[in-house]
Amino acid sequence: PLGGILADKKSEVMLGNTGKSMLSHLPEDVRASVDKAISKYTEGETKLGLRALGFPMGSPKFIKGYLTSKMSKFSKDTRTIATKLTNEQTVAQLYTHSLLGRIPYHMSADVLLNYHSEKPKSPFTWSTESAKDVDGMTRRIIGALSNTNAVPEHAFVKATLPQSLNGTGLYSPSRSAQLSYAVPLARSIRYALRGIQLKHKIVNLRGYHRHLFKAWKTSDLPIFATYRKIILSLKNFIEIPDTHKGLDLLDYVTLHKSLNSLQHDVTTEGAKADRKRLLHDETQKLVIHNISDPIRLGSAAADSSPIPLEALTDDDIPDQDDDDADAPPTAESIIANAETPDESATNDASASPQPEHPDTYDTWYKETTRPQIQTGLCS
Repeated sequence: PLGGILADKKSEVMLGNTGKSMLSHLPEDVRASVDKAISKYTEGETKLGLRALGFPMGSPKFIKGYLTSKMSKFSKDTRTIATKLTNEQTVAQLYTHSLLGRIPYHMSADVLLNYHSEKPKSPFTWSTESAKDVDGMTRRIIGALSNTNAVPEHAFVKATLPQSLNGTGLYSPSRSAQLSYAVPLARSIRYALRGIQLKHKIVNLRGYHRHLFKAWKTSDLPIFATYRKIILSLKNFIEIPDTHKGLDLLDYVTLHKSLNSLQHDVTTEGAKADRKRLLHDETQKLVIHNISDPIRLGSAAADSSPIPLEALTDDDIPDQDDDDADAPPTAESIIANAETPDESATNDASASPQPEHPDTYDTWYKETTRPQIQTGLCS
């Protein structure tokens, strides 16, 4: 026979998420049977929540605690690789593909917990504490790789653009969290209703799973209600082709559209909107200009040689006059401290003249910030 035996310590039974045992509310004969199963096969009854395949289910308190612990571990691991490893490319690859790779899964729980809007809202604005924590750490990693304490908004947006838009493809939950929730759920609905296509056959799920997902379009369960609002928020970015003109947006996206292209197309549209907004924001132009300054990029000798990510010693820091910019920041100080933009550079219009055309910002970015970041992230 094929199968497996789960260790008692890896098995729990959840009858409710109120913090109190629900056994006493069951009929006597059922209670005895459930109590016996709990004692024999599990570690016990959990009263707030549990994780199934790593995904938290239960009370808001339980899910929030789960997210807090995951964000804390993410920050700790990021600081570890940035301060202990000396190779920039290794740091960038580990951060991009290992640490950031965990985040979309956690963002699904974040969206389910925090999507309180009664109506669809912008799919590109997700501003929970977890999303801010991740984007904040990404800013500091970018700062460490480009040797600058402050990463302007324009540079951050450019760095998190898809590679097809000349970015580095870094995941930003502020822009992509809602899709991180919707795309896997759309795939699950397809599997439940149509089966899973293997190489030579289709495997249909059991009736219970099909019944659970069958009402995805009308169910009041938060998992489906949130999903529908997110999909409807994409109406301005998805065109239903002539071959599916008889379908509404929910049916087309959930059952027919390529989910890979959905994520790419919508993320690209959001990135374009961010890019356009910043290119026409007069208050950002001077900050964008300043980051192209070799001193602000951390090269006191006015060259493009990268500074190692390990903490610099006094002997490593070039001598500078008192009037010059501060010595290049160490990775440890960048990662450990919150971002503190240089307000004086933003307010002093005489410090760096503004360019005449927005395209110039793209040129600066390509010639200064992006090569240093991309050396690590895209090599």
